[in-house]
Amino acid sequence: ICASENSVVVDKEVYDQVKEAFLKRHCYFLKADEIKLFEEHFIDPRRGTVAGPMAGKSAVKIAEMCGVTVPADTQVIVAEYSGVGPKYPLSAEKLSPVFTLYKAENSVQAFKICTDLLNYG
Repeated sequence: ICASENSVVVDKEVYDQVKEAFLKRHCYFLKADEIKLFEEHFIDPRRGTVAGPMAGKSAVKIAEMCGVTVPADTQVIVAEYSGVGPKYPLSAEKLSPVFTLYKAENSVQAFKICTDLLNYG
């Protein structure tokens, strides 16, 4: 649904602990070589938004549709990102159990990332 969380911004001081907590809760972190493949299937290139068939599906089903193999108990797919905007397609609204995770160097950068995410959509 539109009100679902889709990006997480974490201070570098606690980033590893947050990542570990996500792993314990059955989140799957896309590997660097999986992100492009995932983006190509997950995002509709004409609109730059989530592809219609992806919305509302489970994390495991989405991964399967994107050609990525995840554990059967995966609840959320996570992409570690460093930017926001058209060059970072998963930084937009995702309408699914897919998160982008950002590491902020400090509170100023965290606020900037959050503002950029809100403005981008």
